[in-house]
Amino acid sequence: MTSDRATSANRRNAQASTGPRTASGKQRASQNARSHGLSARHDVANDAEVVRLAEAIIGEHRSDPEIAGAALALAEAQVMLTRVLSLKARLIREEVEVAPISSCPDGQLATPPSATLLKRLEHLDRYERRAFSRRKSAGRRFLNLASNRGGSLCRESEDRLP
Repeated sequence: MTSDRATSANRRNAQASTGPRTASGKQRASQNARSHGLSARHDVANDAEVVRLAEAIIGEHRSDPEIAGAALALAEAQVMLTRVLSLKARLIREEVEVAPISSCPDGQLATPPSATLLKRLEHLDRYERRAFSRRKSAGRRFLNLASNRGGSLCRESEDRLP
C-alpha cells in the first residue's frame, strides 16, 4: 500500500507535469506523432500494398471470411513492419550521406553515429516491436485457421514464423 507521504509527493509532481501550457506548445505537441506517420490510422481496405499481399496470402481460402480477415491482419502487420524497417534504413542512409561512417582496421567505428540518429532509431524500436508482435500473432492465427479448415499450407512458411 502506498504511504500518505508518497501519495502527496505524487500529487505534487503531477501538478508540475501537466504538459504544454501555451497555444504554440499545444500545437507542437499535437503534431508529435506525425513526424514519421507510423502511429497514424491506415485505411486497410484502400491500402493497395496490404490488399495485394493479403490476396497472395489467402490462396485457396478466398471464400472463408474469417481466414480472409486473418490474412488481411497478417498483411497489414507485414506492411507496417516493412515501413518501419524502411524508415530505419533511410535514417541510417541519410546519416551516412551527411557524414560517412568509416571503420578502423580493428573493426571499430572511427566515426560513431550521431546521438540524434541513435535517439531516432531507439524511438522507432517501439513500432518495430509492435509490428513484429502483430505479425507473429496474425501469422499464427492465419495458419491455425487455415489448417483447421483443411487445404494445403506450405510447411516451409509455417516454419518461418518466429
